[in-house]
Amino acid sequence: MVGGVAEHFSLGMAIIFVSGALNGSFALPMKYARRWGWENTWLVFALIAFVVLPWLLAAGFVPHLGEVYRQSSGRPLTTAAVFGFMWGIAQCTFGLGIETVGMALAFAVVSGLACLSGSLVPQLVMDAGELLRPRGLLLLASIPILLSALVFYGKAGRRREREQRGGSSTQSRTSYSFTAGLVICVFTGIVGSAWNVGFAFSGPILHASAVAGAGPLTSTYAVWAVILSAGFVPNLIYCVYLLSRNKTWSRFGGALLYDAMLGVAMAFLWL
Repeated sequence: MVGGVAEHFSLGMAIIFVSGALNGSFALPMKYARRWGWENTWLVFALIAFVVLPWLLAAGFVPHLGEVYRQSSGRPLTTAAVFGFMWGIAQCTFGLGIETVGMALAFAVVSGLACLSGSLVPQLVMDAGELLRPRGLLLLASIPILLSALVFYGKAGRRREREQRGGSSTQSRTSYSFTAGLVICVFTGIVGSAWNVGFAFSGPILHASAVAGAGPLTSTYAVWAVILSAGFVPNLIYCVYLLSRNKTWSRFGGALLYDAMLGVAMAFLWL
């Protein structure tokens, strides 16, 4: 019994580390785009990651998917879609945060805040008393640690910008850009937990999926498809705005399979 638990724990930790490595590097292919702008690559990434792949998984692993949604009342679907839309806004700002302050800092701030708020908010809504138990107390204890880290990140970033500005007069806007980028990352981390909240209120969809024959893992695909598709909407709107403002629609034309595959690679790494 103990050996089995230890084996499952080791497997779970291994999956977590592999998943973290893949997800943490999903934006890396964007650095190698030759002709596409940020908006071109991000639109392809969002379309594949938020719409195509989730619906393929849901349709392939959740039996009678249409019936599952019909059996679920309108409120869980609407709630999941609303929080998914909010999360989609955070994904747009996440891309901006990466571009402004860099991938390493953006991931550190966004992931830390998203994990904290994504655990704290559903717990407050579903069972606030859990916060007084050991796991909840550990979660509360992490708040000042995370806030202290944000302060140090901010000081280090401003110091770096001052040093860079001192070596070149062409970077007069860098300090403002870093501050704005840090604010964007904080906003993204907090609002980015919306998909956890949406998932927490999706019990009827999960139940209907399980009744239809989906397993404990695959039943979640029915929820992810709704949340991620709703999250695609703000990404689509923002990318269309940038494509029109920057006149980069034309970059989709021509033999640009290389750049397109970078966006697809991002989607697979992220998902």
